[in-house]
Amino acid sequence: MFLVRWYKYREKSITRWSLLLVVALSITGNLKAEVTTVEEFDQQLLERGVAWKGRIVPSFYVGFAPRVENHQNILFQVARGNQARLTAILDEQAVLTYLYQLKKRYDVYHRLMGSKFRPVHQNQLQLFYNIIESDRYNILGTIEQFEAGQLTRQQLYSRSLQIMKELNRWRIFQQDFDLNKIFVSWEQRVEHFISISGLSHGATIEDTLTALEQNPQDSMVLVNEIMRGRIITTALSRAQQESLAELLWRKVNGELGRDSYLALVQQLFKQLADGLYNFRAVVDGKLVNALRCDQTEQCRLSYPEFNGIYPVGSLRGTTTDRLGNKINRFATYGYRHFVGSTRSGIDRIRGKKYYGWIPKMDYEKIGNGIHNPAVITKLRERKHRWLHQKLGIPTEFDTLWAVSRGRVSHGCIRMAAGHIWEVRHIFPAESEATTKLRWLGSDSRDYDVFDIDGDGKDEVMGVDYLIGYSFKDRVGTGLIGASFDRQLFYRSLYGENGQVYLDQSSGRYMVNRPFISYFLPPKGEEKVRPFSRQVAEDLPLYQQPYEKDKIQFFLTRRGGRPSASWIRGLGRIVGCGPFQEEFPTCYEARFDRNF
Repeated sequence: MFLVRWYKYREKSITRWSLLLVVALSITGNLKAEVTTVEEFDQQLLERGVAWKGRIVPSFYVGFAPRVENHQNILFQVARGNQARLTAILDEQAVLTYLYQLKKRYDVYHRLMGSKFRPVHQNQLQLFYNIIESDRYNILGTIEQFEAGQLTRQQLYSRSLQIMKELNRWRIFQQDFDLNKIFVSWEQRVEHFISISGLSHGATIEDTLTALEQNPQDSMVLVNEIMRGRIITTALSRAQQESLAELLWRKVNGELGRDSYLALVQQLFKQLADGLYNFRAVVDGKLVNALRCDQTEQCRLSYPEFNGIYPVGSLRGTTTDRLGNKINRFATYGYRHFVGSTRSGIDRIRGKKYYGWIPKMDYEKIGNGIHNPAVITKLRERKHRWLHQKLGIPTEFDTLWAVSRGRVSHGCIRMAAGHIWEVRHIFPAESEATTKLRWLGSDSRDYDVFDIDGDGKDEVMGVDYLIGYSFKDRVGTGLIGASFDRQLFYRSLYGENGQVYLDQSSGRYMVNRPFISYFLPPKGEEKVRPFSRQVAEDLPLYQQPYEKDKIQFFLTRRGGRPSASWIRGLGRIVGCGPFQEEFPTCYEARFDRNF
């Protein structure tokens, strides 16, 4: 590494006009020159976080998550346990353009790294190139075959989805819901609402409408339980209210047989979904409608879905749960949208170096949002040297970035650097769409209960990440004693009094009758807030493996820091190939003009 100082003085001036400090950093770290699989890629990376030697520099994403351009398809939810769940419905556009998205990143990186920028620190970029060029996935070859007419649309879809699954292990789920079975089970919810609302035989349609209006929270629970975590409703339209009222009215008066009940629920479900599933997916080798409810005998919903669970840092404050446990607290809760600006959209590249020039995406106008860890750990300090071996950090690296799954922020949600970049690459490229994305903040005492794999069994969402630390002035001062010890960490995270326990028979951690959040604006208010309900049984804790941080640090060819507009643009890369004209939300041409 060498240092070049360049001073420019104005003649006969006592004021130094400018100072440019250029640090020419070399690629370091013990990365393998060639990899052919994503498993080999991951073996080259740190177990948790990212590390480097020297100063903080900008970065960009070198992972393989899919871009999802339809904002309605994405949900970002934060809940107890300090994790965020990003659920993205993978519609026909997301799957068909997936390989083109990867190729576009590949082409853009090749062009820019050869002319304007250069990678520094660990060379993950070369590993990314290896995967795109790998015969194991045949990404470039599949594109060539499709464009040569050797693959049908259905075959491209199937191959793209298979490659996506292999590159995003444990996070792509092929959902296939028997909706009629779900609707029959939901009938118990209908009967419960009738019971608590006081409706009885002889009630009129007006009586059921009144019952819905007088029981707003129970009404929200009822409709959201049709498909919890996938159908998110915070208010009923008049048409939805009338459909639900008719169903209740006919049910309470004994006028519903099986077929008529299913017909009414199918109608209500389609109204609540509001076009969410109006796309095609490949089922049994054929492109068919994802939602197929043509008759009461069969009603199925089949599509692929991305579900990523990310560890997050929360407010430096606590609250108390219903059992007296002191637990972590989130500063923001309720139903929000991300906040954009005319200059930067949602991609705020903050000047303070601890943000790492990684997009900070706000969901509150006061500045609360999601951003990078914002705390470094100095590995040269004796108390931190053991982390080299524990996390697989090259010995020459002196700085670690890892998110603390605990109390760390002034109000924002902190995420791993690689995860922030990944989330930005999943979000729509265009700012107008990103400001319509759904952000849900649960009550700090409530869990995210979700049927992640569509097997009909609810689980409490969690992630395999056991790191928390204290800090001062954006520098870590030491890991908490429970770090890396699952049992101790969960006691610290969830509380010691009867919350999470290890079931000896199954070997799984269980959550004692968790509370979950639903969302509704209180009477007379516009702001949507959470309210809670308790689950009737203990549920298993789902622990998704940690997705390793896939980012590449970089500088200009002369060793300077790239501008915010360049960094921002690297989070908006769009590739659609021959599908540009077919899908209105494909903005590759606009990206090319602006970038």
